[in-house]
Amino acid sequence: MADIGILTFQNTLNFGASLQCYALYNVIQQMGFDVQVINYNNPIIATREFLVPDRGLKSVIKVMLNKPKARKFEAFLHRMNVSPSCDKSNFKEIANQYDGIVVGSDQVWNPECTGYDTTYFLDLVDSPIVKLSYAASIGLNHFPDCGIDYGALLGQFSSLLVREKTASEEISRYVDKPINIVLDPTLLLSLDSWKNIVQIPRSVRGKRYVLVYSISESELSLRAARRIAKEKNLEIVFIQQYKFNRVKDAINMRNISPEEFVGLFLGADVAVVSSFHGLCFSIISGTDFLYASDSGKSSRASRLLDLMTLLGIERRSVSDYFNGEMIPLNWDQVFSKLDNERIRSRNALTNSLGLVRSSQAN
Repeated sequence: MADIGILTFQNTLNFGASLQCYALYNVIQQMGFDVQVINYNNPIIATREFLVPDRGLKSVIKVMLNKPKARKFEAFLHRMNVSPSCDKSNFKEIANQYDGIVVGSDQVWNPECTGYDTTYFLDLVDSPIVKLSYAASIGLNHFPDCGIDYGALLGQFSSLLVREKTASEEISRYVDKPINIVLDPTLLLSLDSWKNIVQIPRSVRGKRYVLVYSISESELSLRAARRIAKEKNLEIVFIQQYKFNRVKDAINMRNISPEEFVGLFLGADVAVVSSFHGLCFSIISGTDFLYASDSGKSSRASRLLDLMTLLGIERRSVSDYFNGEMIPLNWDQVFSKLDNERIRSRNALTNSLGLVRSSQAN
């Protein structure tokens, strides 16, 4: 029996989701708790990640093409203590083993992402199990009006730690209790901790390159990467998350592991990103970076901008680069602010987990 269960997106082929789970697991373990990742199966997520096929031949083909990547992600998941697989029918049975459950990080409270699955609000969990969140994200400016009683569900949480200001403001409309903003778990681990798991893909060993990790705005990101590569005499390395098309003038990374993903950021001269976790690993590794904002996804852009503002980073967009308005990164300042935020976020998590210790003593 573990002290703490973590409920997050573990059945995934998303690099950021997998790595934030690993980071939170390790941080809680470092704090002296016996911790386990709850191996919860959300069918909507499994289908979206092409872990299982949807209807149609195209979906079946994508699942087959993802098999090598899926095996690597499964191996990475088992770097952690993982519960038996469960779904809604037996989630409560698994949950009853823990003294406390931490929900997060990532967009666990985005109903549109989870298929309106209230399991991520721990609706199936009863007292005396302590309900906590860490860096939980809504991923939207507002909860969708879909019949979920957010106030009742969130009111059951003993501690609410969220990742973004927008989440804090939205949740405060439903509950009258403190809501603290904390760092994404990936940012809680030091660079040395991440180096312990790094793997370098064979195709980039000994090469200097600009790394492109783009969930959106791929053409804009690639246009910037091509110009940087020409200026600095670098090759282009392109990480494909969900798409199956190849970039002709790049080293394409399709079925890589989470460990290789981290290695690519640590080895890059420059990174061009449009994802939140792409930004996180650029900062962790101290890699010079640009970001490409998605004009159609204001919530995604705000996540990147909120983190950069917190760390004193300005004018690092692709537009700033093309307009000659980019401001050089002051890494001493960035790392100093990051250290302070790590201490604050770790203290917040320590205080939350203290509620579990108190329940164990009673």
